[in-house]
Amino acid sequence: EGLEHIIQKVFYSVFKREDSNDVRIATFDVFEALLNVDDGIPPPPPSTMNMLKTNNPTTGIVTRPFADCFKRASQNTKSNATIRGKSLRLLGKLACAYPLHMEEEATNVLQFCLDRLFKSTGSTLKESKVEFCGSLDSLRYLFEHYSHLLFHQEDEEDEENEEENEQKKKMKMQQRQQLYNVSFRESIIRLQEMTRYQIPEASLLFIASHGHLFKEQIINDGLILFRRLCRCFICKPKRIHQAAVGAAKKIINMLSSYISITTNENELNEEEEEEEKKRKTYYTTLCNYMNDLMKYGSNASFLIHEDATDGTTPMSANDVGVRSIDRKCHELAILGFGSLAGSIYKYEGVD
Repeated sequence: EGLEHIIQKVFYSVFKREDSNDVRIATFDVFEALLNVDDGIPPPPPSTMNMLKTNNPTTGIVTRPFADCFKRASQNTKSNATIRGKSLRLLGKLACAYPLHMEEEATNVLQFCLDRLFKSTGSTLKESKVEFCGSLDSLRYLFEHYSHLLFHQEDEEDEENEEENEQKKKMKMQQRQQLYNVSFRESIIRLQEMTRYQIPEASLLFIASHGHLFKEQIINDGLILFRRLCRCFICKPKRIHQAAVGAAKKIINMLSSYISITTNENELNEEEEEEEKKRKTYYTTLCNYMNDLMKYGSNASFLIHEDATDGTTPMSANDVGVRSIDRKCHELAILGFGSLAGSIYKYEGVD
């Protein structure tokens, strides 16, 4: 049955029967290495992962030992918070590695993660950071195949009941907005108050992977969001900077695509004219930001002055003029100008 069969059964048994939290937590490294979803290598074939799905020949009952076990662990309020967080993350990885086998569980995994994230705000965020990060990581993997669960999928019943259909749509919109608020704002601000950085790192990785699911919010908050991400990109902690590179690329590319939309100015109605003005404002402001980053580095005016709408604070005086931070400012400016190439061509007529 292969080495995978032996590994999963042994460590599954250890996780279920061991009393020591430290030992149980250590088994997650084995499970994640077995799934191997982060290295671009296909996970073991389902035929060798017999703990994904088992059939009782006597009763005919089908069980899913892995999913059932880690679902229970993720919701057990008496268990260790680290175990709950890592269980959520592993459920997302299982859905990423074996989407067909996790199809019936995907909705539950989504709801588990959203419930945890929406409760882990404000004063409780630091206390529940392991579960918060586990939830965001889980969604990052889950949405590789199940991002449609964030949106309402109409069926025949919805067509017959318009009022109920609208309520379902509204609920999904509220979920997306809450998830946006948590991952694009609350978890990536006030970096200087943090002593550990798992939360902003998890959020930035999520943004890099699935920012496109929040297109409407990103377009509405474009400049504010850029300034937030800029703080993450140029900050001293290495793990935040590294995670912010992909997030910044994603957001700048999305804004550039929006700005680059071409219109016939002679045929625009009033609403379309306002939208084109907004695109031009975004273009001009972003270019000014990039020029300031390139010319002044950490002394760029939008970095050293507070803007309440961003939810950020000014650069620390100790960080202004630091060579490594200035270098990151230049790196971001180059990345930004590259992503804005299409917009530059639209407004300046040059490549």
